[in-house]
Amino acid sequence: MLAKAIDYRFYKHVQFVDGYYVCDLKNAKDINISPANFTSLLNNLNQTNSFAKITRAQGKKIEMQPIDDKYLNSLLGDIN
Repeated sequence: MLAKAIDYRFYKHVQFVDGYYVCDLKNAKDINISPANFTSLLNNLNQTNSFAKITRAQGKKIEMQPIDDKYLNSLLGDIN
């Protein structure tokens, strides 16, 4: 349950801009998660963006899901 809440807190601050994910957070304290979790999530986001950039540079298409309410709610799932 905690992992779902951490993901939700982080991805609530991620937008899909010009085909890439952009996070507006500066540090873990902004959303009350551990620095290790914050770094891991941010690294994952950056790796996803790097993969998308390389894939597009090769002339291939890549579909990336926008961060919307439907996606955010899917992160929470059933937390009861």
